[in-house]
Amino acid sequence: MATESSSERVLCISLNQDHSCFTIGTTQGFRVYDTLSAKARYRRDWNSGVGIAELYMRSNIVALVGGGPVPRYPPNKVVVWDDYQAKSIAELEFASDIRGLKLRQERLLVAQDNSIFVYNFKDLSYLCQFSTAPNPNGLVAMNLSMPILEMFPAQTQGSFVLRTESIDDSGKSTSSEKTIMAHNGPLACIATTLDGRLVATASDKGTLIRVWNTEDGAMLKELRRGADNAKIWSMCFSEDGSMLAVTSSHGTCHIFGVASELENKRASLGVFKGVLPAYFKSEWSSMRVDIPAVPSVVTFAKNKSIYLLAVDGTYQKIVIDGSQNPPVATLDPTVGSFNFLKR
Repeated sequence: MATESSSERVLCISLNQDHSCFTIGTTQGFRVYDTLSAKARYRRDWNSGVGIAELYMRSNIVALVGGGPVPRYPPNKVVVWDDYQAKSIAELEFASDIRGLKLRQERLLVAQDNSIFVYNFKDLSYLCQFSTAPNPNGLVAMNLSMPILEMFPAQTQGSFVLRTESIDDSGKSTSSEKTIMAHNGPLACIATTLDGRLVATASDKGTLIRVWNTEDGAMLKELRRGADNAKIWSMCFSEDGSMLAVTSSHGTCHIFGVASELENKRASLGVFKGVLPAYFKSEWSSMRVDIPAVPSVVTFAKNKSIYLLAVDGTYQKIVIDGSQNPPVATLDPTVGSFNFLKR
């Protein structure tokens, strides 16, 4: 196995379908880790880069796209890698570069600048295609349960498509789509609960996060990250959908109550005089933790702890103390901040 390279950089971080593992693509290859311990499960060092990596559950199957200055594969090709066999077992090639992937047992979604392609993951047979607004971040989301819910930008800026797909015992699929107008500006982030009941969206301004009911498309919550624009790096619901964690370029992790006893804060009229009334309709986060101001992926553990995985290789744990009133979130000093690339 190759030794660590001082020039190795993280190009991407992604969580598997149940968030029990995370995969990173680097300028040297890819690695798969256990989320709760940050211990490496397996890795491939090729001296060439992986820009997108999506692990199927806790398996040896990873969907890869090349990236970095010396890409392992062309950036317009999806390669399904079987690490047990140590070889590629399937490939899909496109006319332009791939921006994002999302997969589950039944489906593989491929995002390009202005299109979403839907495939049967078992045999990579083509199913359908959708046109989108410009989607340079490759935004696409899916739930873990049935029916299958697929979410991605619509053709109209600021809106997203909610596609519901049911598969019967014979394998026959029926689907329906609805378009939800979420923000005035382009979408910058989208996340769903594991069961698909809720979906959260943020625009490129990064000030407001809106939470939607996928059953009827109604907005349930309008959450305010802050007053100043910021890049939303990541959003994640807790396993039961009761909380939402959001990381941003301001070096913060905000934790909101969504459907729980956790109360969000509201702006004070005395402090924010002269601000438009709409400003006071949104809810501010219940808890906030300062984190490194670098792109990061956030996820909840089953016990309501939060894990932060940053592109600089740092791994941190946030614990929520519900015994205090109001609850308090702090970085876990027993974990500290360490570089998972060195483990």
